[in-house]
Amino acid sequence: MFGAHEGAVKSFLDFDAWAEWFRSVDTAWLFLLILASVIAVVGFWSRSLRMHKTKHSEEDRLRS
Repeated sequence: MFGAHEGAVKSFLDFDAWAEWFRSVDTAWLFLLILASVIAVVGFWSRSLRMHKTKHSEEDRLRS
């Protein structure tokens, strides 16, 4: 059973194939892909800061 998936796992982890794909990608498309990733990371970071700030302000309010 595991032998059937071994080829798929090896092809997914083939770093030479990933490097070749990366070199073949259009730079404009790559820019948009990176931009979308950065926006998602900043969004999650902003949400975590907001939740952390709200949590601390509620704790301060309860202590007063």
